Amino acid sequence: MAKVYHIIMSFEIVPLLTARVMSELRSICLFPPSDHRFATEAFGERFYENFKWSDGRVEAAVSLPVIMWYIGGGAEKIIVDTSFEEKPYPDLQDGPKLESSISDLLKKIGVSPDEIKTVINTHLHSDHFGNNELFTNANFVVQKDEMDVALSPEPWMPFYFESQSRHIRSVIGKTRVVDGDAKIMPGISVIKLGGHTPGSQAVIVEGEGKRVAIAGDVVPTYFNIDHMWPTGNYWNLMDVLKAMKELKDQCDEVLPSHDWKIFEKYPEGVIRV
Repeated sequence: MAKVYHIIMSFEIVPLLTARVMSELRSICLFPPSDHRFATEAFGERFYENFKWSDGRVEAAVSLPVIMWYIGGGAEKIIVDTSFEEKPYPDLQDGPKLESSISDLLKKIGVSPDEIKTVINTHLHSDHFGNNELFTNANFVVQKDEMDVALSPEPWMPFYFESQSRHIRSVIGKTRVVDGDAKIMPGISVIKLGGHTPGSQAVIVEGEGKRVAIAGDVVPTYFNIDHMWPTGNYWNLMDVLKAMKELKDQCDEVLPSHDWKIFEKYPEGVIRV
């Protein structure tokens, strides 16, 4: 008689603060900047009603964390998103303020870039794939619809930069291009969401009785999913709303990509699944 053994998966998800960046309020709100409910509730003291930009403009803005995720405890060590490239570049006004090198951030949790075997890019905006080349022993997972626009973006496409496409071109020989939902390994899968970008995907981590989603920019903050309130930066609004509902209904927890509350909610720096 065959014996079937139930293997209890135990993952640790570690959010890494890689950078902080200022964003114009009007670029992330569906409502005019005069309506500050979203900004005040989502960002609290990191909302600035009269922020002075380097070009002299004064307008409402928020400070956003840029989060990269490490998943340990499974068959392989995994990184989700790789943040801005570490050297400065002129595509974003005022630029991101990096916390430290990605290698140093990983060193703090006892991991080196060459140990990472899988990198999943939730999408290909420049704050999510800028250090792909650092992970020399990794294979990469990207949605087909995302590759199609990121490799040769049109000038009107928001937050896609031709100069940044090198970060995917340089690893294209090691990239698994998926078209829809896909299993990555036991306990880890991706689901295609779209909405924020054509090929936005969430990473689903399933442990013993718990299902957690790393949502990418479909869910930038807890406020977004708690109130079903999409931000203004989207490719398809109805797909964003559909994706948020799907994640909220099917997952025990949804981890947003740009929310300071992550570090308040998990002061030890680990989400156990």
